[in-house]
Amino acid sequence: MDENWDFLLSEFRRLGGIADNVCQKEGEYGRGIFSIDSSLKARIFTPSKLMIRKDDIYLEDNKLRIKKNKKYNQEIRKFFNFYQDNFSWGSGGKDCTELFEKGLSLFNPKLKKLIKKICFS
Repeated sequence: MDENWDFLLSEFRRLGGIADNVCQKEGEYGRGIFSIDSSLKARIFTPSKLMIRKDDIYLEDNKLRIKKNKKYNQEIRKFFNFYQDNFSWGSGGKDCTELFEKGLSLFNPKLKKLIKKICFS
């Protein structure tokens, strides 16, 4: 693993998370979290204080950030920023999201209407 991954896991654990035998990589179906050793059990637990509500984030200079008026301490904000910049939005997440949305935009109008009806009714 690289230094940033080790630092992320160290901070994650320090903030109450559990991450054992896991790494981030590209798999058959895209980027995700995988076992380092598939013969061993992998564990991930994210404490509620690290769960950031989607309504509490915004884009600032093309970076995902927690809104300044939301009540998260500096430690959580720093962890969130590091994660987003190095492993999520700033490390391919933005590009994957835009590519996915572009693919959705290519659906024909009837299919879009059907999906909207099924998912949002």
